[in-house]
Amino acid sequence: MAGPTPFSIAVPDEVLTDLAERLAGTRFVDDSPRRPPSRMSVPYLRDLVRSWRTWDWRARERWLNGHPQFTADLATPHSTCTRVPTGRTRRRCS
Repeated sequence: MAGPTPFSIAVPDEVLTDLAERLAGTRFVDDSPRRPPSRMSVPYLRDLVRSWRTWDWRARERWLNGHPQFTADLATPHSTCTRVPTGRTRRRCS
C-alpha cells in the first residue's frame, strides 16, 4: 500500500460551463399540494440554484488548493484526505 500522494483540485472549464448551462436551463414546477413535509419547496430550490449560479467556483477551488490535500490507496476504494493543522494532535492520513 502506497503512502499519501499530494492532490489538488483542477475542475476543467468545460465542466463548469456545462454546470452553468444546466443551472440556467432549470425549469421549476409548482409545489404539489401533496408535497411531503421535507421543506424541499420550489422557493427553496430557486434560491439554491440562484446561489449555485452566482457561486465563484474558481475562488473555492483556489481556497481548497490552499490546504494540503492527499489521496491514499486504501486497498479499495481510492479516497481523498485533507490535513489542516489545528494546534491539536495531528492525525495521519494513511
